[in-house]
Amino acid sequence: MARQLRFGLTPGSLPRLLYVLWDLILQIIPSSLNKEDELVWLLDKSGTFTTKSGYANSRLELHPPGLDDFPWKKCIWNINTAPKLRHFLWRAKSGALPVGSLLQSRGMQADPRCKRCGALETPLHLLLSCPFAVQVWQETPALFKPTADSISSLSELLLSNTKMINLPPTGLASTPLYPWLYWHLWKSRNLFIFEDKAWTASEVALKAIHDARVWEKASRASHYVKIKLLIFFSPFFFSFLVVRNSSRDS
Repeated sequence: MARQLRFGLTPGSLPRLLYVLWDLILQIIPSSLNKEDELVWLLDKSGTFTTKSGYANSRLELHPPGLDDFPWKKCIWNINTAPKLRHFLWRAKSGALPVGSLLQSRGMQADPRCKRCGALETPLHLLLSCPFAVQVWQETPALFKPTADSISSLSELLLSNTKMINLPPTGLASTPLYPWLYWHLWKSRNLFIFEDKAWTASEVALKAIHDARVWEKASRASHYVKIKLLIFFSPFFFSFLVVRNSSRDS
């Protein structure tokens, strides 16, 4: 009865509903196995409900395919940078960066304004349109840098970043600079708010370049060690040793 009332049905309306659905009911093909009807969860091959499939279905309902065509791999997950920075970019794009506007929207008693300029603090404002961020971008030696007047969303910003080219003063080869810029803009924001420490725009840009260089150098060294280990433990290397030893014995 509770189920009927939930859908606005009463015992008196059931015959009318059956009359309307009668043709559809007749189209149901009964099983040839003479088995009792049973409930089956269609979103899992086993037919049994699982927590994993339930969560997957709920995510599809919240984010239907086709509505979000943002290239996550190209702009975040596959870029050559530190894992913590990829996670930071994902948080910013997913609306999980605790800036003023987000904290207020979640019911927290927080000032949504930027502590530097007084404008509404959003991720896009923090990383691009704040006057301080504009100065940081001006100090950045790169081509095809984004500008606040041509970018209206974080998706557009991250897409435009993939076109950036580091200039020689950075000393960077394959490591993009912009994730480190965003990371240090975020760090400088937190230091300014919570510790009353103010970095200059030049300091933010220089710290980003320095950390990007250090990470790229460490990444290259790690890659070189892996290649040496692969060569040393190669089966072809050992087979060569075996042939050499056998010839020496003869």
